[in-house]
Amino acid sequence: MIVSFIVGAFTTAGLFILCLIIVVGIKSVYYTLAKRFSKKTPVPTPEKPKSVTPKKRKSVRTIEIDPDLADRIYFRKSG
Repeated sequence: MIVSFIVGAFTTAGLFILCLIIVVGIKSVYYTLAKRFSKKTPVPTPEKPKSVTPKKRKSVRTIEIDPDLADRIYFRKSG
């Protein structure tokens, strides 16, 4: 029973190391090929953003309503 536990642990560790070597090997081959066949494009210089002028606030219209004279007030959305 103890032998199967040790064999299982070593098998798991071995498979992990094998997968690690495969992944690192594939990545190194990919990056090597990517560097060899990549086209060198000049990096465009970033343009300075135009300064944004602050927007002018719309004038606020206020009215005063005498509650003794008006019993209902209707609002209509304007453009």
